[in-house]
Amino acid sequence: MTTRTKAAPVKSKGRARKSYEDRTGMTKRASKILVSAIFVKIEFSEDESGNKIRAWKSSEMSSYSNSDIASCLINRVAIEPNEMLGTVPPSAIKYAVTKGWLVPNACKTLYRVTLKGAIDLDLPLRFKGGDHHGRKIPFLSTHALGPSSRGTAAGAK
Repeated sequence: MTTRTKAAPVKSKGRARKSYEDRTGMTKRASKILVSAIFVKIEFSEDESGNKIRAWKSSEMSSYSNSDIASCLINRVAIEPNEMLGTVPPSAIKYAVTKGWLVPNACKTLYRVTLKGAIDLDLPLRFKGGDHHGRKIPFLSTHALGPSSRGTAAGAK
């Protein structure tokens, strides 16, 4: 009777096992961003008025969306820049002014929310909750401003 022997498996030298990180996709760019978003602690400081101001890093200056800007402006007629800096970076405030969603006063300590901003950002047109629930929000109409005074509230009545 003939006996059969099994041949030993041949290991290929060119095919090394991938690391756990490579197999699970942890080395991909999206995974690195997700991990840093979860584990990196955000730094805040507080101003004299009690507003929390986020310490924005240079890599985060362009990381905002229209919904982030809208979340700052819900139920607001006017807003101070320090109130917004807890949610959006300074570049978002400049963007909102450029788009015509916010109009600064003469010394840029207060920004009025425009009707254009309310429409573009899909903000509620009536107050929700609080003492003014249901009342119409008096957004700044940019038609009241002349073309030369847009961008400043000097021409507002």
